[in-house]
Amino acid sequence: MLEKNGVVYYILGSHIQCGKVSDIKIEKGELFFLIDTYVQCDEDNWIAEEEIGKSVFFTEVEAQQHYGTGHSLPTCCCG
Repeated sequence: MLEKNGVVYYILGSHIQCGKVSDIKIEKGELFFLIDTYVQCDEDNWIAEEEIGKSVFFTEVEAQQHYGTGHSLPTCCCG
């Protein structure tokens, strides 16, 4: 379950990273969250709940099992 200060693991390019959920918001009925160690271009990077199970996981084992599937959080703020 996603909760503030909960530990999550995420795939970022060719690495698995770990961080804490630093904030959660609901906007237009959709849940978004921030991870304290995931910052791109010096700005808040809200992550959609739909990334859970694709590029964000609650255990390191889950992240390792999904590593290499082509899913990753964005590694740059291109555009």
